[in-house]
Amino acid sequence: MSSTPSASAGSSALPAPARRWTLTDTDGRTLTGHLPPWAGNDPSEHNVPPDAWEDRLADIHLTRHFPGPTVPVYCATSPAPGPVAEETFSCTLDCNPHAEAPEPRTPLVNLHLCGDSWLTDLGPQDLTRLAATFRWVANRLDQEIRPALVDAQEDWARHADPDLKGALPGNSRIPWPPSR
Repeated sequence: MSSTPSASAGSSALPAPARRWTLTDTDGRTLTGHLPPWAGNDPSEHNVPPDAWEDRLADIHLTRHFPGPTVPVYCATSPAPGPVAEETFSCTLDCNPHAEAPEPRTPLVNLHLCGDSWLTDLGPQDLTRLAATFRWVANRLDQEIRPALVDAQEDWARHADPDLKGALPGNSRIPWPPSR
C-alpha cells in the first residue's frame, strides 16, 4: 500500500523579500550573493580564512526539498525480511552558483527515484495503487515542481550577480578580492 501526500503539500509560491548570503573573512572583508526565496538554507559564514574563499564559494549549495510518496519496497540493504516503507520520487530544487564548469550554476531539479530497491510481486490492485502514485508524482512534477523551477530560474536571472568581476588566479568564476 502506498502513501501519497496531498498534491497541495508544499507550495510553489515563492515569498517576495530579497535575501543575500554573506561570507566574511577574518580580516572583515565580505562577499555576498543572491539568496533566493525558495532556498531553505543560508550558506552565510563568518571568520572564513582568506585562503579558504575559493573552497567556501564552491561549496555554496542552495536547496529546497520536495518529499515523495512512501511505498513498500524490498531493499537489498535492509535487514527486514519483507518490504519496508521507503520514500520514492523525492525532488530537490538545487543551485550551486559558484560550481566548477561544466556543472550548471542555475537552479535545477534532482529527482531521487529510490535507493537500491525493487517493487516486486505486484498484483493488479498493487499496480493500480502504484499507477495512482506515479500519476500523483507526474502531476506534482508538472503542477508544482516545474513551476517552482521556472520561478527559481526567473528569480535567479533577475537577482543573481550577473558578472562576477575579478577572479582568483585560475578561477574566473570567483570575485577577488572581496570588498572591505
